[in-house]
Amino acid sequence: MNGNRDFSNEIILELCKNELESFRRCANRTQKLIRGNMADALLDFSDHIFQSDTFTIPLSQAELANLVDTSRESVSRILAEFDKDGIIK
Repeated sequence: MNGNRDFSNEIILELCKNELESFRRCANRTQKLIRGNMADALLDFSDHIFQSDTFTIPLSQAELANLVDTSRESVSRILAEFDKDGIIK
């Protein structure tokens, strides 16, 4: 780190940005209803992980429920609602 202070500074700034983004997403999820949290999780998969509008969720309903802090049954119901509303396929 002492040999290249500019590089070290950029690494630290990037880590801080990532940490702040994670905190922002966490704070937003605590302030939304389950349906909004589920939508955010799907958008995160689309935008940040797969970078595509078409993907298969790599989690079980139980794992997705843990991610959005709800029950597996609620995940199933919300995904069915999203499908019925034409939000997802």
